[in-house]
Amino acid sequence: MLLGLWALLFATSAPPVPLQGSLPLRPGTDSAQVAHLADSLLEPWRESGHLLARIRVEAQAPTLDYQIQPGPFFQWRGVRSFGDSVYTPAVLARLSGLVKGSPAAPSQLDKAVQNLSQDGCAEIAGAPQPRGIPGTIWADAWIPLRRIPCSQAQAALGWDQQSGFQGFVEAKLVNILGTARQASLSASANPEATRFDFLWKEPWLGSWNVGLDLQLELQETKLEQLRRAMLQARWPLGYGSWIVGLETWTDIVSSDSTDSAAATKVSAVGSRFGWEHSPHESGWLSPLWSGSLLATSLQTFQDSRRLLLRSEGSIKLRVPVGTWAAVQTRVSARSLWPLDSLTAIGETRTLGGAGNWKGHQEGQFLSPRWVWGELELRAGTDAWGSALFAAPGLVWRRSESDFSCHPGWGAGIGFFWSRSGNDVRLDIAAGESTRSWEEAYLHLVLANRF
Repeated sequence: MLLGLWALLFATSAPPVPLQGSLPLRPGTDSAQVAHLADSLLEPWRESGHLLARIRVEAQAPTLDYQIQPGPFFQWRGVRSFGDSVYTPAVLARLSGLVKGSPAAPSQLDKAVQNLSQDGCAEIAGAPQPRGIPGTIWADAWIPLRRIPCSQAQAALGWDQQSGFQGFVEAKLVNILGTARQASLSASANPEATRFDFLWKEPWLGSWNVGLDLQLELQETKLEQLRRAMLQARWPLGYGSWIVGLETWTDIVSSDSTDSAAATKVSAVGSRFGWEHSPHESGWLSPLWSGSLLATSLQTFQDSRRLLLRSEGSIKLRVPVGTWAAVQTRVSARSLWPLDSLTAIGETRTLGGAGNWKGHQEGQFLSPRWVWGELELRAGTDAWGSALFAAPGLVWRRSESDFSCHPGWGAGIGFFWSRSGNDVRLDIAAGESTRSWEEAYLHLVLANRF
């Protein structure tokens, strides 16, 4: 697919008259330095929309004489796509970030490349180049794009001797009908809980550059049932987004007895403020981090209210080592204040599974507070390979009347294979409760990208 960015001459009158001037020139200045100086003189003109600006210089120490011919002034006229487009024309214009009527600055093309590479459904296939069309009042610029699979269907199956099978399935649709909207539905089941999640992402609210996310969650354990709804707004900035959100949840706690009247109800409303960073390949690092800098919940329980503070964050870093290897590290942390016997399931999250804390069951550990890290050494290619990993950490788990801190770890080996949008990974892992490799935890993940 080719993205065509069109610019139209703003004024059909004669171009501005040439500008002349001179600059002091130091003795010994070579031709490369003179060329660099000439480019620095032209750059402000090209950034102001004079794409055809030219310069002529004469270097005779101690001065550098120059003459700039600005040429006509161009502005962005619109955006349209060519070939099998990934996006609708309106979405393409929003993603590129080019404002109709603004000067056709080359730096805006670089910004458009940055914006388009964040969406995940297309990758840049070449450098953008603005150009004027001689003999006409038109100019054009091209950003070649290549469509890449961004939606995904995924299934995970875990097994160990002690607990049997656990499972997770997810369907994620990205760029629905070329509108940049996203939706996902997931379900997981394990010995501790069953959980269902639905997420809808609206890329923009009208003409505002603000996105909106709606998330619904239902989670059940043997004694508790949780219903949660969250609405958050996203302000894109650079390679990430600021996030401000509101959430509400209700937790129904049943008694161990058969008396249904013994059930209690805990509810809360809260806010969230944080930052999510979008991954972007840059040199030898590919970082990804996200987190809520501060979140609050006003919890209501048996006609009493109390305020809770929560913070969470994660970071992931991948460093290639030669051609056939890479080192990948992850750190995840979450905390809640205060943490006591009144802490409800609505303030807990699960952190086990192949995509999280390896060596533990899918969805294991309903915990309000944790910190863990993982170091993984990969060997192979993008299509196949193996990985050794180790993941120590701390997790706070509910005891009889309160939460207590427990050390934990995960370690093992994984094998992965990828071809034509199909991914397979098998992990053989152990945790702190594994007494022998016969009790190792097996985790199989199947994914299809389309």
